[in-house]
Amino acid sequence: MRPPLSGSDNPHGPAMTEMTSQHRPPLALNCIYYAASIAFFCYMFYYYWTGIGGPTLLAMGMIPVAFVLYTLHALRTNDLYPKLSPLANHVIAAVYCGFALYCAYYMHTNYMALGEERAGAGSNHVREKDGLWAVLLWLDILAARGQSVDAIVREHWATYGRNFYTRHDFEEIDSSF
Repeated sequence: MRPPLSGSDNPHGPAMTEMTSQHRPPLALNCIYYAASIAFFCYMFYYYWTGIGGPTLLAMGMIPVAFVLYTLHALRTNDLYPKLSPLANHVIAAVYCGFALYCAYYMHTNYMALGEERAGAGSNHVREKDGLWAVLLWLDILAARGQSVDAIVREHWATYGRNFYTRHDFEEIDSSF
């Protein structure tokens, strides 16, 4: 059996040796990890007990929270970025967790707007991005179906008939008279 590598012999450098010599993560990190886990469990229990918000809100709010738990677990076991120093890992984990929690908050408070406005049905948003979303949607449809635009449109007309949509921007109408 080989003796453990010293900092100068370790191919990953001294930072890896320092982290592997610690078998326990810091107490504060453990407290944050277990507090987040308990909060996640309590929310899940509350959701399954009441069903408030439905599955869409659950998924949109809990996926970022699960990512936070994954990031904290990887930080605790030194699997996040093992070649970086502990300080760099903690900073990266803080940025990841902060962004994920912001996403959870944003999706929880604005999930109706995310579904309506991003599909072009809402009116209180930047209208120019609807065209970009429409182009991306069409490119996705073309890639998935492997047909031309003409074939897809003709199939749609054959199934549903010819239909069209006219846009009414009521905010732009002069209401002074």
